[in-house]
Parts: sequence; structure tokens; C-alpha cells
Amino acid sequence: MGHSQVPKYITFMNENYEVTYLTALHHAFFNSTLLSLPNVFDPLMRGLMGVAMRPTDLKLVDSLGNKLFIEKNDPLSGHDLFVLNVARGRDHGLAPYVEYVKLCGVKEGVSSFADLASLMRPESVALLTKAYKDVRDVDLYSGGLVRRAGSRCLLPGPAEVPLPGSLVGPTFSCIIARQFLILKIGDRFWFESPTAGFTHAQLQSIRQVRFASVICDVLDQHNPRIPIHAFQTPHPQSNPERRCNELPKVDVELWRETPHSSPSRCIYLGQSYQVGSLVPVSLCLTCVCQPGGQVRVACL
Repeated sequence: MGHSQVPKYITFMNENYEVTYLTALHHAFFNSTLLSLPNVFDPLMRGLMGVAMRPTDLKLVDSLGNKLFIEKNDPLSGHDLFVLNVARGRDHGLAPYVEYVKLCGVKEGVSSFADLASLMRPESVALLTKAYKDVRDVDLYSGGLVRRAGSRCLLPGPAEVPLPGSLVGPTFSCIIARQFLILKIGDRFWFESPTAGFTHAQLQSIRQVRFASVICDVLDQHNPRIPIHAFQTPHPQSNPERRCNELPKVDVELWRETPHSSPSRCIYLGQSYQVGSLVPVSLCLTCVCQPGGQVRVACL
């Protein structure tokens, strides 16, 4: 999905979020010379925040559809990202599109192209019928993005009818949601995990930080203006700009350690252990509870 939303140009903007310079996306492939120029990083970051993503019409820009990884002295060396995405799916052994439709509970018993009529636009079904002999051969990526016949463009919208308020249909929505959920609950280092060891006050301090605050920390200019919601374009009402010193920051004082604040117990997976006692981390690993933190353990 994200590949279709990539703009044609890399945009640089001044402090008023006005365009000062444009360069075609494919000119930046394997070319970092722009970043070596003085005073270029902040305008680049403002361009990333100030330019809206392309409408979700699912048309790959020329830099991705014809000139991906193009070599400077070979105008015919460019690749097609859509084709590469389909090939990657096959290389990884992804199941056909209809299997994910079934897995996500979107529709049972898809055995013919006619069964896709309730999921897709008629023109999408027609193009898939021309491209594949059997509906069970349809690649997952092609199930959501379909090209016009005889064209390097994509249909104006995903093959599946998007869910209300969504950019994708039910199958892709299911896959994306499940993947993010698994990445979150399966990561014991996720900051909200019970094993992360943060106090309630520390968690609250982390949660109040916006991505805009993170960008502020890496910009060269001192205390610039930046939109509150960094993933949305600036707008006087819905997304006003603020000085970086007006945005919330992590209160690092909450992590200050003093001899008087060292806890006498360790908390691991919701269980309390006295300092010096053994903590069973797994079947093959046992640690010792050490003073100085909730989950600080020195593994044996």
C-alpha cells in the first residue's frame, strides 16, 4: 500500500513550509550527495512533513514503476516495483490471495472469479480474469492492486472495496492489523510490556511524547516551528505549528536513581522477588534479583 503513496519528487521547504527545491525521486537512488550539502537536513524534514502523500489511487509514480534502482548511464536499467512486490511474495512462499480471504473470515469458498464480485470492483475482477487462469493463482499483492490492461498504471483504488474510513479492503485490513498486534504483544521489550520495568509515571511520560518531539531532537535549527501531528500536513486549525520547546518531552528525572530510591525487591512477569533470590526467566535460564531496579537481574 505504502509504495503507491510515494510522491514523484523529494521536496525541500523553508521555515514557512514553502517549496524551495524539488528533485525527482529516482535521482536520489543510491545517491546521498544531497545530504552532504550544508543546511539541507531541516528543509528535507520539512518537505517530508509538509507534502501530503499521494491520493490512494494506487498509481505508482514513474520513479517506482519504471525507474526503480535505475543506473545513471543506463536508461533501460530501471525496475518495476509492482512486479518486484509480486515476485517477493512468491519467493517468500505467500499463499494465494483467496487463502487470506478465507483466513481473515472475509469470504468462504472462493472457487471462481465470479465469487470475487462481492469483494471487488467489476473492473478489478475482469482484469484478474485476464491475468490469471484460476482464481486460486491470484497473488496476494495483485488481489489488492490491479493494473489496467496494456498500461503501467494501476486502477484508481484497491481491488477490494475499502472499508469505511480505511484505505484498504477487509483482507488487507485484517493482515495489517494482525501483523501490528503480533509485533506488539510478541515483543517483550515493547515499552508497555509487563516485563519492560517502567513505572506508571514513566509510562505516562513516554505516552505524552509526540513524533514531532522526536523530530525536534534531530533538527539542526534551534527551536523551529513544527506541526503538532508530524504525519499530517500543517494546517492552521487541524494541525497548527508549534515551537519545539512547546511540545511535551520525556521527563528524564523520572529515571534518576538515588541510593534512597533503590527498591528492595524485583518485579518480573508480575511476580515479586526479594533481592538475592533466584528469578526463573525461562526453563533454561535463571537469574538473581539485584538491588537497584524493578526487573534488574544478573543472569547466572
